[in-house]
Parts: sequence; structure tokens; C-alpha cells
Amino acid sequence: MVRKPAAILLCLFLTMTGTAAGATHYMRVDEPELEGAAILIADVYELGHNQMIVAKDREILFMAQDEILASISGLSGNVTALAVGDLTGDYRSELVVGTDNAGAVYFYEYDGHAWKRFGRPQYLWDPVTFLEVHDFNNDGWGDLVVVNDKGEAQILMSWEGELYRFWQSPAGKRVVQLAVSDINGDGFPEVIYTLDSGYVGILQWEDQELVLLWENYPWGSIDSLVVLDDRTLPEWLVVTNQKMIYGWRWDSGEVVLNRHFYAPDIGEIVFYVPDSGLLSFSRKKGASLYNLQSSALKELWNVPDVSGVAVFPNGREYLVKDSDCSYYWLVPSDDEWSIMVNGRDISEQVDLLVRGGSLLCNLVQSGQELGYSVVGDGPWHILGLGNYLTVETGSAAVELDGLKIPLSEPIIEEKGLPYAPLDFFGLLGWSAQIDRARQQINFTDRWGWWL
Repeated sequence: MVRKPAAILLCLFLTMTGTAAGATHYMRVDEPELEGAAILIADVYELGHNQMIVAKDREILFMAQDEILASISGLSGNVTALAVGDLTGDYRSELVVGTDNAGAVYFYEYDGHAWKRFGRPQYLWDPVTFLEVHDFNNDGWGDLVVVNDKGEAQILMSWEGELYRFWQSPAGKRVVQLAVSDINGDGFPEVIYTLDSGYVGILQWEDQELVLLWENYPWGSIDSLVVLDDRTLPEWLVVTNQKMIYGWRWDSGEVVLNRHFYAPDIGEIVFYVPDSGLLSFSRKKGASLYNLQSSALKELWNVPDVSGVAVFPNGREYLVKDSDCSYYWLVPSDDEWSIMVNGRDISEQVDLLVRGGSLLCNLVQSGQELGYSVVGDGPWHILGLGNYLTVETGSAAVELDGLKIPLSEPIIEEKGLPYAPLDFFGLLGWSAQIDRARQQINFTDRWGWWL
């Protein structure tokens, strides 16, 4: 269950704004309260601003600002997907809940006091991973798009208050990604989907059925599908495992290729964030935000060593879900690093310098935390465990009994105090790990002085 402290944290999503629109550095901030949750951001109460719907295990919380508005509990399975939309034609939003129990899908409506279940559950037999509500035939009743954990997609059409299975993805082919958008501006949304075979196709509503409008096989298997919906007519992009980006749009009654170029740094999972660009997650580079140009990408910022499978934008900040269902924020960075010793924060006690991309710690201050002392005023002697080392300003070496041991960077003097690169501390029995995503240096003790 998500408890009250999480509500206080989550209200940040609904109240904070981007604090550094022009920031070129971003960092990771973990959100452990959300681990294992399914999340949906929507104005389900029709208040004019979004609420956060958080489902964890068998409970669902509706949250706004610092308040829990309502909850649903006692479901027969763990919640795996959420959607909102008008399924009943009453111009109000209902909640759709997918679970891992026989793929059961449940429906809830708000009666002004509480969320109550209505209608008959749909049993799809495999855990549901994706849900969206769209009105494909424009009759005022929402239809349901479902994808399960086997990559099988279905569309359930509404008819006189009931949902009926209307379309299913090709047997034996896994749906990689699916999106819904009115690509030609006729008022009827189309279904864009990709298969693991490298296929991308579009279905349109015509003569009371979903029929193929367009299809393509770009070079390579398809890693990502994104739709640029903030255009007069949307453009849809696919990113292949050959690092090729293809973009198509509707023009003069047909689909035309709008862009096609090689993007060697693009990640395997890509999202489009309106007014920001393409947010890419790469096994090699981590997270990068790119400005999409006609035939190239321009990187705006990068956060290494992170991954993502879902993104919830909030101004210039991004809540990210990764593949193990943990959540974290990507937020503008103030370029300040934190220093941890065995999990204890000593950032206030120890100064840090950043020079030419290298990190150097104040030797005198860190000695008080790591169990050694510094004497002298240049050269300096490092004392501990019956041994001592000697360091000098400008020297990229440590001296022990006349033996010089090389360092990655020279010792720097700042305001009369010595600063050493992080590999120096390995000589004192401390492992210094750099976490660039979180902008942390983590010191852990190993066994005492290496020397």
C-alpha cells in the first residue's frame, strides 16, 4: 500500500514546474515510494488539472496535491495497467483496471462520493500490460485497446453498453508498440502498431470495420514507435535496431515519407515529449534528450547509467519508470555533488572540486571522516594505521619511502588546502565509486590501508 508520506512526495508532480528550462545538465532523483506501482496521470475528476492514480498490488489511490481523494481496494489480482475514458457515452470519465489474475479487466465509475464497479469484467487470460480508451467509430461510446504480456493486442468495441472483441493482432506475431492517433484529420482515430518482424501498419475505421490503411517494412527490426501529435497532422516515427529513424505523415490523401536518417546515438527506447524533443534511453549512453531536426538529432543533455520503459513529463522534469518497476525523476541539476561514506551523507563536511571533468576531494576534511590525518602545509603527510604518505601540489604521484605511486590527476591546492583525485583514496583502503546519474560519490571501506 502507498502510505501518506508517498502522497506528500507525489504532490510534487502536480505542483512543481521546471526550474531550469535552459538547463543542460540533468540528474537522477529516486522515488522509492512508487516501486512496483502502476501509474496513470489524468484529470479523471474533471477538475481542470491532472490527478495521479497510483495502483500498487491490489489497491488504487487517487491523489491530487497533498491529498488522497479516494481509493479502491480488494481487487482479485494485482493491478498491471490503468486507463480512463468515456465508455458509457455520458461524457464522463470511467476508470479501466487491468490485472494479472486471468487478465481480468474491471470498470469503475465515480458516483460523486466513491468509485464503484460497474459492468461485467472482461477476462483476457494473460496479464494486461497496456490499456487505452478511444472512440474508433465516433459513436460517443469509448472502445478499449488492450495488450497483454505476450504482445497480443485486441480492440474491444462498445455496443449498447457492452464491449465485444472486434480485432486481434496477427497470431504468432508480437506487438512491440501500439499508438492511436487521427493521422489524416478525418475525426476517426487510426491504430498504428509495430510487430517483432519489423512491420509497421495502420488500421482505419471504414464501412463498420477496421481495415488496413498503410504498411511498411523499414530496414531492421523496430525498437520504438513515437507519434508527434502536436502537429496539424501527426507524424509517426519508428527507430530501428540499425539506428535508422523513419518518419511518415499524411499529405494530399496519402502517406508520405517525411524524414529518413541515420542516428547512431539514438537509444533502444524512445519517447516524444511535446515542446521538449525525443527522450531516448540507451543501454550504452543512458538517457538523452534530443532536439529532432529534419535529418539529424541534436543532444540537449545526457544522464548516464539509467534506463526507462515509461515517462511521465512534468514541465522540464520527467518521472521515469524503469524495467524493474522502480521510479525516479530526471530533474535539472545544480551541478553540486553529494558525498556518501558507507551510506552516510558527509557532503556538508567535505568540499569537492570539479576540474576538467575530474572530481577531487579536500584531503584535510575527508581525513576526519575516513580515519586519517594530514600534517604539513605542502608537502603534506597523510598519517594513519602506522603508515604515512607524502603528496605535493602539482604532482600526480604519492610518495612512500622514496617510491612514487602514480595518480590519475595531480594534487591541487585551493585556499591553502590539498585536493586529491578519487583513486588516491584506494591507497587508504577506501573504494570511491562515482554515480554520475545521481551525482554522488560513494565511499565504502574495504580493509584498511592498501599499503
